[in-house]
This record gives sequence, C-alpha cells and structure tokens, in this order.
Amino acid sequence: MQKTPDKTAVVYKEKKFTYAEIDEITDRIAGYVHSKGIGKEEVVSILIPRCEYMPIASIGVLKSGAAYQPLDPSYPPERLQFMINDANATLLIADENLLELLPDYSGDILLTKDIPNLPKSDAVFAKPSPDDLFILIYTSGSTGTQRVLCLNTKMFVHSAIFISETLTLTNTALFRHMQATVLTPASVKCILRLSAVLSFTLLRRTSDLTL
Repeated sequence: MQKTPDKTAVVYKEKKFTYAEIDEITDRIAGYVHSKGIGKEEVVSILIPRCEYMPIASIGVLKSGAAYQPLDPSYPPERLQFMINDANATLLIADENLLELLPDYSGDILLTKDIPNLPKSDAVFAKPSPDDLFILIYTSGSTGTQRVLCLNTKMFVHSAIFISETLTLTNTALFRHMQATVLTPASVKCILRLSAVLSFTLLRRTSDLTL
C-alpha cells in the first residue's frame, strides 16, 4: 500500500478503491470493532453478499486484532445461528437485507451501508502475532455436528509466501489471490489444499521426503 497508494486495489462492478482508500476505510472499521471492546482471540462474524465489502470488512476486522468468521448467505438460518453462537461473536457486520437469516442474533450489528460514515479512529492496535487467531471456518456437518477449523496468522503468511515463490506471482497477483482467500470458507480450503499438493510434489521432486 505504501509503495502504490493510488493504484486500484479492489474492483466490484463500477466501484473501484485504491490502496489508500482501502487503508482508510479498514482503519475506520477496525476503530469501530475496537470501540466495542473486541480484540485478539475474539471473533467478528461477517454476513454479506459478494460485493466490494467482502475484502474490506475482513481486513478491517483483522486490523483490529480480532479474527473474522465468514457467514455464507446461502446457508440455512439454523446453520448460521449455530456458527455465530459457536464463535461467541458479539459483533456482526452484515448487509441489511440478510439480517432476516439471523432472527435470534442479539449482539451489536454494523451494517455495510453505514461503513462509509464511520468516524476516523485514533485507536492504537496491537501488532499481529503469528499465533493470533485469523479466521474460523466450518465443515459441512454432513457426518453430524459441524466442526470448526481455527486458522492463525502464521498459516496464511506461510501459504502466501509459498504460493508466491512456487508460482512466481507478482505482488499484484499475490494480493489478488489473497483477496480471494479472505473472502469465503471455500477459497480458504482451496489455498490450503493447493499448498499441501504443491508441497508434497516439490518434496518428491527434490527427494527431501522423509518417512
């Protein structure tokens, strides 16, 4: 962001945001999260459709030090309620039209329509640690109760570095790839599977695989 603040970072249909604009918006979101007393090892749930706020909301939450929990609007209401209860989330960032999917949720809500009007924040956020909780994703629950997978910052940094070096991605391409990673549980699973496959393949090729 510091090297290319005026370059386009996020595009959704006719809407475009530069790196500098994303930095400012996510700072405001982080400040709002912080004002609610939410920080490290705590979770903010995000229930929004595919739009420009998918990467923006998640980055804002992560800046505050908290982890985020993506909620897929296509899931049944009972599944969404289970997930948000399981995470003990006390803040939900949501599209107003999707609130009917969580009729029993009683915590704080930040609507996406209100994000542009959030005040600037002077809050000082703690620097991220490799072991900080990053994201919560859940299994399908096809064999019974859904199970949660808690990923930390270190896992994502290692995945980003590994994929960047293995696929020789430019900084721009890597950022776009990680934007996709931030969005949904499905894309998170995809990057982890890709990392595992590439790691195994490279180890076999270099005869570094030890049993």
